[in-house]
Amino acid sequence: MRVSELKRLHEQHNPQSHFFSRNTMKFCGDTMASYGLSDGGDVWVLRRLRKSPKGFPPTAWIFSKENFALIHRPG
Repeated sequence: MRVSELKRLHEQHNPQSHFFSRNTMKFCGDTMASYGLSDGGDVWVLRRLRKSPKGFPPTAWIFSKENFALIHRPG
């Protein structure tokens, strides 16, 4: 799976989420190219590959494979 596919499925199954919204990504200084995706067994692991231009550190988020919901956010 690619990051863009996760984004599409996450938004389709979780329309109330703003995780991938333009405003959220702009606030963090991220683009889709900022992220990498890996298979974590029964979850998808989304990682910020490098520090964002606005100083946000490399981080990982966990998404469910069942409903593509964000199930863990750092911090």
